[in-house]
Amino acid sequence: MFLLSRSALGAWRGSRAGSSRVGMVPQVIFHFAWFCVQVKQVHAATAVFLQFDLYARSSEILQLRGRDLIPSVAAFKSPWGVLFGNSDFGEAIKMDAQDDVVLADSPHRPWCRSILKHLGKYLVDSDSKIFQLTLAQYEQLFRDFSKSQV
Repeated sequence: MFLLSRSALGAWRGSRAGSSRVGMVPQVIFHFAWFCVQVKQVHAATAVFLQFDLYARSSEILQLRGRDLIPSVAAFKSPWGVLFGNSDFGEAIKMDAQDDVVLADSPHRPWCRSILKHLGKYLVDSDSKIFQLTLAQYEQLFRDFSKSQV
């Protein structure tokens, strides 16, 4: 039976491991965020925390607008969330998906709820981008961080 199960799983036959959207350990995230604060890039520090907790791609986080924030409903005790690929505005994420909702409900990383609540105070329903940072700038910060850790 084990041999039949094993042959059914393509990943077991592959020469390398599969991929995952979570590529960094939390300590790296915290160190990168601290590095961003030190170089006065608070937007990048905030973005990396949300990216980590919401399992998002860099491009998805940096394209978020206030209208993509989903506020908590106190009566239902629902968590804050984010809408990726807002179909009302003809947007799609990398895999051509639309209206992908991710809730910030992890009990292990409560800061995400706090960040979204704070951002929501000022930006919910706004057409403005949340992070005034391009993907190239964000990636450059990661490269600079990597060089500073050697």
